[in-house]
Amino acid sequence: MTRPRILLLDPIPRGSLQPPFPVLPLGLACIASVANAADADIRVLWGQNLQQTLERTLREWQPDCAGFQTFINTMTLCHGFARTIRSVAPNCFIVFGGVEASNNPNHALSEPAVDAVITGEGEMQFKLLLEQLALDPFGTPGLVHRNPEGGLIFNQGKCLFENLDDLPDVPYRLFYGNGSVPVGHLLTHRGCPFHCSHCPLKFRAGVPIRSHSAKRVGHTIRALYKDHAIQHIEFFDENFTMDAEHVREICSEIGSLPVTFSCTARISQVSIELCREMAAAGCTRIIFGLGTGIPRLQKVLGTNENLDHARDLISNLKSTGIFPEAVFSMGVPTESLQDFRDTVRYALSLRNCKIRFEPAAPLPGSQLFQTAQSGGRFLIRSWDEYIRPSQLVYLPAGWSRLSLYRELYRAKLAARLKSSSQ
Repeated sequence: MTRPRILLLDPIPRGSLQPPFPVLPLGLACIASVANAADADIRVLWGQNLQQTLERTLREWQPDCAGFQTFINTMTLCHGFARTIRSVAPNCFIVFGGVEASNNPNHALSEPAVDAVITGEGEMQFKLLLEQLALDPFGTPGLVHRNPEGGLIFNQGKCLFENLDDLPDVPYRLFYGNGSVPVGHLLTHRGCPFHCSHCPLKFRAGVPIRSHSAKRVGHTIRALYKDHAIQHIEFFDENFTMDAEHVREICSEIGSLPVTFSCTARISQVSIELCREMAAAGCTRIIFGLGTGIPRLQKVLGTNENLDHARDLISNLKSTGIFPEAVFSMGVPTESLQDFRDTVRYALSLRNCKIRFEPAAPLPGSQLFQTAQSGGRFLIRSWDEYIRPSQLVYLPAGWSRLSLYRELYRAKLAARLKSSSQ
């Protein structure tokens, strides 16, 4: 039997600022895991300026199925690449997934070259799609596709891996060269019990929280270190410390490995004692998305952190050996000039901490986007123009572009001066 040829794509807008190392497209990597387990012949294209590489790949090797990871600012790119694939490989089944396709399958399927959409966590659905690819891919449970009149059909039977350890290992060889990438990226759990208004992942509502076992996390990190010379791990969980006992088990698994790690966490779910254990296992940095220093705006963002407790904990983390980073969203809907300056004042009161101020970006699919539409204005005509997180895309009511630029510049300068004096 011929191995199915699977092409996976994650295009990045031209001009996007790249870190000093590639950031693994985790969603696509997890899809690659089930394709690899099905013994598919897989090729992965991710990054900027993919058109020539795609055309060369299609000339040499025509895929049976192409899967795209989409975001709000890449849908136009993905549609264009789908048209390229359709013109060269007319029998290829083209399926979109990821945040934007999940939030807005109608938008994804507005391009005739796209056959179907997988919403939410897509690994189980993609596994079932591969099993039916040669027979009836449109019958895959959970798939969204068109009826003859152009309306949408939502197949029954949305599927999840209930035990995350049942997910096959990610074939990192498709993404990492030997020693070419010094940082690895991992998720240890799925789902989130919080309801931050800026989160665009609305399709997660009602999805159960599940975690990889500590042994599985340790196995993955050992493989990254041994096979790809990965020396630092970034846990991409929105709240790595959601389950303190699970974190302790992971630390026990990886503490003997010569790797360091960093993560993102909520203040309410971190303690000095836990941080000491994390530091002993190699944790060097924790990022806290505080959002704002104003209690009223904490409610607007849905973060609802205790700011006094945050100040105390962050200012004392240095004693554990972990360096904290606090991130603030500036220009939140309903934020006044006084709110802005009070947030800066609060941020500068945090000791032994890196401070980062970024413009707020109320993304479609989030509750914050709905709030933003009722006051203020967006500065971009299309989300295709959104190419980096530091980009100013929204002005709250009462602000001009110049005034917000000026206040952001002053805030960033104050943060740099504080950092250099620590």
